[in-house]
Amino acid sequence: MFRDLKDVLDGLGYGFYYIPETASTNDWAAAACRNGCGCPALFLTDSQTKGKGRLGRSWSAEKGASLTFSILIRPECIPERIPCYTEVFGLSLCTALRSLGVEKAMIKWPNDIVVSGKKISGTLTETAPDLSRIIIGTGINLTKKAYPDELAYKASSLEECSSLQPDISCILSAVLKNFEKDREIFARSGSMKDLVRRYDSLLVNIGRKTTVTENGNSVSGRSSGIDELGRLIFQKENGERILVHSGEASVSGIY
Repeated sequence: MFRDLKDVLDGLGYGFYYIPETASTNDWAAAACRNGCGCPALFLTDSQTKGKGRLGRSWSAEKGASLTFSILIRPECIPERIPCYTEVFGLSLCTALRSLGVEKAMIKWPNDIVVSGKKISGTLTETAPDLSRIIIGTGINLTKKAYPDELAYKASSLEECSSLQPDISCILSAVLKNFEKDREIFARSGSMKDLVRRYDSLLVNIGRKTTVTENGNSVSGRSSGIDELGRLIFQKENGERILVHSGEASVSGIY
């Protein structure tokens, strides 16, 4: 099981941990980190019962319906730049899916992958208390399932919106190979500087009316991309230009 994936992970220097079911792969990786787990490492499960999304949301994963995993790595930047790893990984994931034939895969800042106006993937990045480790948890919908009512209009899967076969080893191998290349580029400059052009070319927010909610405040306008710190470059409807550090971005017309 996962023989081809293990070969790729060995080549990349990753440790590999698999269990059929867990509450949360991020929590599992965090516990392993506290117990001295080496980096980098991949934590993979078939079923996640209490998964976490951004902004306190949940992300459940039914057996066979989702690819659910977390990556444990050491940061290769100053602490202030750690949030950029969400964008770096999003770029790697989107690039990998496109290389596998999901040609319409796009990034919705800061952490979602959408295909033909439907969300298929989300990512949650967390850090160890001392910032010595980063945990990147991701869920990818592989096959059609019964989505909760509040998600049914905007959620989809690779099976529904592409011809890509849900081969876990193939998808993970492509994602991790791309991630290792992209985080090496990121580490050289300590910023998104050399990744911005590629990221912007895949960013569904660009040019579309967007509402950004940050710290409870919402503003509407349009984005022209990200800057080298992964912040969304945003022009409000009154013409004021701002940089959005984090938050929720609702893009008009994609769902």
